[in-house]
Amino acid sequence: MSDSTEITRVNPTPRRDPYRLTGEVFGGRYRLEGFAGAGSFGAVYRATDTRLGRTVAVKILKPDIGEDALAGARELFQREALTAGRLVHPHIVAVTDTGEESGFAYMVMEWLEGRTLDDELRARAPLALEEALALLGPITDALQTAHDSGVIHRDIKPSNIHLGRPGRTFVKVLDFGIAKVLTSSAAAAASRVVGTLFYMSPEQLGSGNIDRRADIYSLGVMLYQMLSGMVPFQGETQGQIIQQHIIAPPPVLPPLQGIPADRAPAISQVIQRAMAKRAEERQQSAHELYQEFAAAVGLHAAGATGSQPMGGSTAAQHRAPQTFHAPPQATAASPFQTTPLTIAPTIAAPHPATTAADQPTVYMPGSTQAIGAPAPPASGGGHSSLKPVFFSAIAGAVVFLGLSIGLGFLSRALGLASRYEPYDDFVLELIPIALRDTIFGALLGASLSELRPRARPRWGTSAGQQKRALLVYAASGAALFMFIFVLLRTSMILLPLGLAIVGALLGLLVCGARIGAEKVVARKR
Repeated sequence: MSDSTEITRVNPTPRRDPYRLTGEVFGGRYRLEGFAGAGSFGAVYRATDTRLGRTVAVKILKPDIGEDALAGARELFQREALTAGRLVHPHIVAVTDTGEESGFAYMVMEWLEGRTLDDELRARAPLALEEALALLGPITDALQTAHDSGVIHRDIKPSNIHLGRPGRTFVKVLDFGIAKVLTSSAAAAASRVVGTLFYMSPEQLGSGNIDRRADIYSLGVMLYQMLSGMVPFQGETQGQIIQQHIIAPPPVLPPLQGIPADRAPAISQVIQRAMAKRAEERQQSAHELYQEFAAAVGLHAAGATGSQPMGGSTAAQHRAPQTFHAPPQATAASPFQTTPLTIAPTIAAPHPATTAADQPTVYMPGSTQAIGAPAPPASGGGHSSLKPVFFSAIAGAVVFLGLSIGLGFLSRALGLASRYEPYDDFVLELIPIALRDTIFGALLGASLSELRPRARPRWGTSAGQQKRALLVYAASGAALFMFIFVLLRTSMILLPLGLAIVGALLGLLVCGARIGAEKVVARKR
């Protein structure tokens, strides 16, 4: 669930505003002009700063986030504002203001137009060596600044690298929403494990200590994708991908057109080292990775040639960047000067139908979201899955079928029946009763699925949980109306089944009323 809503770009047609905030003024100065897009927990609007007369992006915490994910989403939102606000660098998206308006937490960022690296790879992967090097320079420069400030990004991937407009490339690293600020080794070990599956380091997927070298691993994966057009580890299931990250050796870069045969082994070794399973075997800094890759490509990253791979920035600047810390009181920042970087066109190559960007951002154990929850996971995610309800229903049906048959034979054996019946008649009468009890057990099991341990509040009806809620409420109503007949073990069949239908309809009515009420409250906020 990483949230990449900072990626704001001009759309050919205006998007429908799901929260009806267009025209509102936040903080007395930011007039929302139009809805730009939404991620798992944030929504972005194009806005006008009426004091400075410039276009900005206003990101809000989505009001329709599920109850189970709200606390985690608010934490990530606040963390993103604080983290990005303290990192002032030309290649890191600038956060200039934060606040709360009418119950909406918001942050103000520079408005970015154009495409992301993910868009570029979808259109014409793989990239030429010189293009990959030119992009890697500012990315590693931005990450080095973050790492030197004690911040680990933890979700480096193509969709979090903004490139600007075609022909005027200027790199921005986006989305510090799940970044970890290191204050001690204990904090590093206790941090939650989050990221995007195709780019996550083995220590993020396990219980290892997470430091700056987790970002080095993700950079290695991204470099492999930039040069080959595909991610290194793929599989039909998330478990297969996770297993490869943890166990499989770093892959060798396949032979590619445009990479000289004498350079290919060295380039592949740089990427393989970045993707080493043990963090101590990787490059120990972002600058070290850039320098090794530049040397493998055939350039000198130590400034000996005076080359300018970043469109104006020398390689020496990548090695020793300056870090600036914005004062806590700052509420606005001037736009950064952007030096254009022209990327030469390359021959487009077929791109896999399914890319890493199509895969969900996953939250590993200990986070507020479940592995593999499709975006937006924060509004229900894996916790809204119907599988636990069905499993509980099946378990309840099996248990009550056994109880019903067992009690029937036990009462016959003990002579507790009010009248004696031949064995065949007894069995014929027991079958429909057992069937009724089985139905009741399934309904009761579905209801009791709410008692399973989980992170979200029980009996919730928020967005992302509504299908599950409707099923559980209907089952609960039906079970309640059947309970007395099962308890007394009467032989009536049609009456309890008819009442079960009435109870199910009442349960659906109650659930629908709750959903409607929550939508009204969310709109008023």
